[in-house]
Amino acid sequence: MKKISLWIMIMVCCMMSLTPLSAKEAFDIEKANIEMVVHENGSIDITETYDLKFLQRRHGFYRNIPTVYDMDWNVDGVKEKKSYYFPISHIECDGPYKVEKNYDGISIRLGDEDEEVIGKQSYRLSYRVQTKDLDLDGIQMLYWNLIGSFDTTIKDFTYRITMPKVFDSENIYVSTGRYGQNNNKLSVKVDGNIISGHNTKMLFSQEQATIMVNLPKDYFTFTKDKNYDTYVIGITLIILLGSLILFIRFGKDDEVIVTVEFDPPKDLDSAGVGYVIDHIVDDRDAVSLILKWANNGNILIHDENEGFQLEKRKELGIEANDYERTLFSAIFSKDYIVKEDDLKTEKMSKAMNETKIQIQNHFKKENQVYMKASLVLQCVMLFIVVLPQAIASFAGAYAKYDAISLSLPFMIPSLILLITIIPWILFIRKRYAMKRSTFFILMIVLLICNGICIGAGVILQMQLETSWYVILLTTLVTLGLLVIMVFMDKRSKKGNAWLGQILGLKEFIESCEKDRIEALAKDDPYAFFKVLPYAYVLGISDVWVKKFENIGLPNPGWYVGNQGDVFMSMLWWNHFHYCMRDISKAVCYIPPAKSGSGGGSFSSGGFGGGGFSGGGFGGGSGGSW
Repeated sequence: MKKISLWIMIMVCCMMSLTPLSAKEAFDIEKANIEMVVHENGSIDITETYDLKFLQRRHGFYRNIPTVYDMDWNVDGVKEKKSYYFPISHIECDGPYKVEKNYDGISIRLGDEDEEVIGKQSYRLSYRVQTKDLDLDGIQMLYWNLIGSFDTTIKDFTYRITMPKVFDSENIYVSTGRYGQNNNKLSVKVDGNIISGHNTKMLFSQEQATIMVNLPKDYFTFTKDKNYDTYVIGITLIILLGSLILFIRFGKDDEVIVTVEFDPPKDLDSAGVGYVIDHIVDDRDAVSLILKWANNGNILIHDENEGFQLEKRKELGIEANDYERTLFSAIFSKDYIVKEDDLKTEKMSKAMNETKIQIQNHFKKENQVYMKASLVLQCVMLFIVVLPQAIASFAGAYAKYDAISLSLPFMIPSLILLITIIPWILFIRKRYAMKRSTFFILMIVLLICNGICIGAGVILQMQLETSWYVILLTTLVTLGLLVIMVFMDKRSKKGNAWLGQILGLKEFIESCEKDRIEALAKDDPYAFFKVLPYAYVLGISDVWVKKFENIGLPNPGWYVGNQGDVFMSMLWWNHFHYCMRDISKAVCYIPPAKSGSGGGSFSSGGFGGGGFSGGGFGGGSGGSW
């Protein structure tokens, strides 16, 4: 008896395991009706009606309907993967509802968020789907998931499809079941151009119903996709033309006349040369003033084992600039002799920052290095550079998704490109004060970063199926605009003349021959020290020192160290440049900071032969909220 009871229990468990899982949703679908009107242009007007019985209190009912489909086709034994976008429009519902869009589909939420319902409720929604050519060598069909994936049972389901014209009723296939299954719980009736039917058995949780009607190749005349290529091309060409006009009018530099000469510009000190060459005030520009003061007899530099000392010998002359007086006064504010540690103060740090600002302010109005209009336009060009790709990406996405909110993110690569091109402004201005090897390495790095961003934009446009000629045009114009932006800053007449003189001095330092140097040292024994501040700000002090490596130099009178009366430039500089480094660190010291106190995802499958349940377009899912 016990054995019989045991066998009965085992059989009951097995039978229960074969029974579909109970629904997890808060409602049962008492009745579902799908009405479809198919038009010759491929659009389908769909009306869905659901009679639900809520078992728990909920606000209402929602439907997730896909718009993006990744399909696996099997055409004559050849597998093909295709992606489609079928936009949804003309959404209408009975009662309050809310629509949310994402990249894969839409979510329609029916009901009132301030009210809850229970028991029997009815919901009706309608919408239009614009299908498109399947791109399968003319193959056309209606392949539709009549009922999507619901986590509940469907007791009664009916459907009615009105086709636009005659078709072969022998080419109709239906299937039910979970995704990928090919069961048959659906009846089919054809009356003229109307296909109708109902379920023959209850549909359990996650079971779908799909119909496929194979149609003649010319059955549909699909509407053309939205295309904004003409607008993109027109706007891109206008941007390019306008930028060229602005560049010619405001950005094209006059010819720089470089005269190779020993003397620096008469109205520029070393700090001014450092600013004019790259339009940036570096620490070394301000620190170079110490060498200038030493040459002018204002200070002595004591270079000792315990560290350096600066000694004031006399005040600055009346010809000194404001920024010189600010820095000089800060250094010798307490005593006429200062040590390294005396300069590492917050007061000195503030004075250094003020000095830099005053150097910048000195080159305004009549001393401006660049034309103000060109600098403003260069900043504007930063945004103009990324416009062609940004517009093309947005237009391609908008043509596909028909929603601004979904199209804007496709402009992100262009925004990243904007960030990566900003360094070009600083980089290109420093080209004269930078070693050629360093310049080319940094240029390659920047080009790679820009190329990655532009390439990402191209890939996105290809995914959006943007025309190849639009991609090519926007890419080339973007590169052209980048060049225009880089060289948009135009120097003033005075700035251009200064640049020519500075480049001439730089070329002299780098290329002058030994006999010329020897003659120079003979004519002016202190020439080496006079040019040193300028070589220092131009970053070629090592080159200048090497020119004098075998030439004896007199003690400049402002350096107190371990050298004798005769200097050897290389030996002295190998020691003194460490002293200058320590001076720079002290003067530019930065004190430590003080411590302080519903939507859903959508998917679809493919088909082989007569299709399978859930494998068509449409469908989606639904539930309560």
